[in-house]
Parts: sequence; structure tokens; C-alpha cells
Amino acid sequence: MGFADWCTSLLTGVSQIFVVNDPVTGTFVLAGLAAYSPAAAAATLLGSAVGAVSAAVWGAPAADVTAGLWGFNPALTALAVSIFFVPLGLPALALACGGGGAAA
Repeated sequence: MGFADWCTSLLTGVSQIFVVNDPVTGTFVLAGLAAYSPAAAAATLLGSAVGAVSAAVWGAPAADVTAGLWGFNPALTALAVSIFFVPLGLPALALACGGGGAAA
């Protein structure tokens, strides 16, 4: 999986929250979240990244990772942590990453 596929999988993981396999949709979802809270958008993208890294570590098929199938649950978990555990800090970051890894 190259760098372009990696970036695509992060955005597609966010778009899969709405069962859409499209990185452009993921970009729009993140933009909408950023309008509400930039920290929530960053946490959502971080969660998708944690899911993709977890998939790579566990040897998931590259096609599944690129399709965002390993990113949407971790993205939702990290988003929930960023909303319900305010103020954000190192403990919330650890919880978001740990929860994202567990969700993957």
C-alpha cells in the first residue's frame, strides 16, 4: 500500500461512517465536523488512522483497508471520546487511540 492509498484509506474510512466508499465524501464529512469542532475532526481522522494501522499490523487485505472498512468504527470511537471527554489532553488522546485500536 503506497502513500496515496494510505491517505485515501483514511478519508474513505471516515466516509464509511455513512456507508459511502469515497474519499471526497470523507473530506466533506471532516469539513462539516471541523465547522463544529476542529478537535472533533482531528480526532475522527486520528481514529481512522489508528484503524488503518491496526489493519496493517494484523495483516488485513489491502483492498479492505483502502475501502475504509477498518477505519469507520475507530473513527466513530475517537469522535465520541473527543465529544464526551472534554477537555482534550493526553488521557483523552490515549483513550481515543486505545478505543480506536480496540474497535478495529
